[in-house]
Formats: sequence, C-alpha cells, structure tokens
Amino acid sequence: MTSPPSAVAVPRGGLPASWLVTVPTRRILEGRTVHASRTWIVHAFDPAHALKQATALVLTVLR
Repeated sequence: MTSPPSAVAVPRGGLPASWLVTVPTRRILEGRTVHASRTWIVHAFDPAHALKQATALVLTVLR
C-alpha cells in the first residue's frame, strides 16, 4: 500500500494564476511559408514571474 502524496503548502498570496502563452511561428519549407504557433500554460503566483517564464519560452522557440 502506498502513502498518499504529501501536501503542498499554499503561499500567502493564494493559488497560482494561469496564463496562456501563444507564440506564432513562420517558417519557409521547400519554398512555401508555413504558419504555426506554440502554446503553453504558465502557472505563477505573480505577473512578474509569469512574464519571466513566458519570456524564457519565447526565447527557446526563437533559437
């Protein structure tokens, strides 16, 4: 029998907010332009941290 998962402490600010981050992309493949997007859900306790996470994701896509 396994033990239940340990409880996660909730910070004073409450539960994290969720932001949907979508990065449009465009690539040229075999002479044709292909449009796409990548989307992530970012969970953070404050907007500044969410923006930091979103920026890191965008920079990853642009590399």
